[in-house]
Amino acid sequence: MRRAGLAASLLSACALAGCVLGPDYKPPTPPAGATAPLVSVDPALETRAEPPDAWWRLYEDPLLDRLVTEALAANRDLAAAEASASARDASIERRTRPNRSSS
Repeated sequence: MRRAGLAASLLSACALAGCVLGPDYKPPTPPAGATAPLVSVDPALETRAEPPDAWWRLYEDPLLDRLVTEALAANRDLAAAEASASARDASIERRTRPNRSSS
C-alpha cells in the first residue's frame, strides 16, 4: 500500500512539473484580414463547393488510396448503413410499383 502511495505521489509531482516547464506560449496572431482560424485572406482561394466524393485521390498517393480503401471495406457501420439503405429502397420500390396480381 505504501508503494502505491509513493508511486501516486511521484506521478502527481511529475504531472504538475510538466505544467511549470517550457516557454510561455503565445499563440501567433492571424494575418491581417483573417476573421477566424483557417479562413483564407485571399477570397479567390476559398470555395463553398462540396469536396469530391473521393477527395483523397486529389493527393495522387497510392498509399493513401490503399489505406482509405481498406478503411472503407472494414467499416462495419458503413456496411450496415449501405444494407439499410438498400433494404429501404427495395421496400419503397415494392410499395410504389403497380400490383400485377390484381389485374
